[in-house]
Amino acid sequence: MTLKDLKRNLELFKQSITFLKQKKLTPSKKDSKNFTDFQKQQESYHQKSYFNALNSIHEEIENLDKYDEHTILIEKEAQKLTNDNLEKNVQIIANIFDILKEIPEEEQKPRSVKSNTLLFKLPTNVPVEVQAEIQADLLELERCYKSSCHRSAVILCGRLLETALHRKYFDVTNNDILETNPGIGLGTLIAKLSEKGMKFDPGVTQQIHLINQVRIFSVHKKQDTFCPSPNQSQAMILFTLDTLEKLFAQ
Repeated sequence: MTLKDLKRNLELFKQSITFLKQKKLTPSKKDSKNFTDFQKQQESYHQKSYFNALNSIHEEIENLDKYDEHTILIEKEAQKLTNDNLEKNVQIIANIFDILKEIPEEEQKPRSVKSNTLLFKLPTNVPVEVQAEIQADLLELERCYKSSCHRSAVILCGRLLETALHRKYFDVTNNDILETNPGIGLGTLIAKLSEKGMKFDPGVTQQIHLINQVRIFSVHKKQDTFCPSPNQSQAMILFTLDTLEKLFAQ
């Protein structure tokens, strides 16, 4: 674990709090059972992201590489985090960031890593409305990849592309296609965006085909299960991250 991981989860937790406050929601671990109501599903997702980030903060503080006076102060602040007091949590997050600023820059540098390590960072220019959702999926994608859960990683690539493409369609047309066509596929969505003048790399269609294959094998019983290799999942993750960056740069 590194301080960089801790900062990322603190930012994710802060974004989840912002969403809950904007929607005037209270944190809840209950899942929405209304699978046809996108708004309810979105709210449920952000509430789960809130608790996932909170748990990750505690886990990463427990496993920090250095145990010095700064770490002790961070642990004491983190112990004050609550499940439901959003305003209090915002202040505690600010306090932890203040402590992190006091740590010498040299101590914040992570250990050397392999040159092929993937960088799971939030793309530039992502609209604030979907930042928390995309950041949560990127964090989960990173965990799946590092844990060799390659099928799950590929499925998350599909979810990231869906979120980004749906948002991009809204930006281009000012229409929420999830309201009129909640079951629209990725291929159809790309075709509609192409009609609006957006350009995609030739490999996007093949990428979506592979993602759909993994999804199909994950929900239907098949004689031969498709399990992506580490190289396949890495290639798909790289392509997904590149596509996200290009989507929001347009």
